[in-house]
Amino acid sequence: MHEGQRGRTRGAIARALGLAAAVGLGALALPAAVFAQAAPINVELSEFAIKAGATSAAAGTVNFAAKNVGANNHEIVIVRSSAAPGSLPLNASNGVDEAQVQVVKRMDRIAGGASGTLSADLTAGSYILLCNVGTHYQRGMNIAFTVTGGAAAPSTGGAAQAAPAAPKSGTGGYLDGGNGLAQLALGGLAVVSGAAALGAGLRGRRREV
Repeated sequence: MHEGQRGRTRGAIARALGLAAAVGLGALALPAAVFAQAAPINVELSEFAIKAGATSAAAGTVNFAAKNVGANNHEIVIVRSSAAPGSLPLNASNGVDEAQVQVVKRMDRIAGGASGTLSADLTAGSYILLCNVGTHYQRGMNIAFTVTGGAAAPSTGGAAQAAPAAPKSGTGGYLDGGNGLAQLALGGLAVVSGAAALGAGLRGRRREV
């Protein structure tokens, strides 16, 4: 092999290694959720109980996949509280008085046999998952839920908080907010840059040959 050919071969190898490094860096820039999305917590709603596949989760975006195996309409309401699950204040209709508790998020009511999803950003602390349809809460549809890790949100002393708008059933997302999308875009740009570098290298290789 002539010295010129050996030089061209070494240059092609170097360009290939540069592309591999660029693609690898692009993959690292992608948010972890793209590669290893945490499975949603399955929740079964019935007359009159709530059964969850897990009663704790790490702080951050927590996703719930609910199935109504009963005949009546049910829902999931997330209340931030360290009280016993069945001891929340009631209103005149014997449902939870939501003006006296901290409602974090709720899902649309789902009919018997239907499913729905709920995605909420939860900080470390104690919560209650409940159904506040009619007297369902008082009849046993409430369970404790714990979020661990991260910084706990400051206590509000039980004051009522405005609840975010409820998502439509079946539309809960697993990526939350612009930060994840920004990371995804940056990762994509890194991959595109690596591909462009390869294209430039191949064009240079053709010119050398």
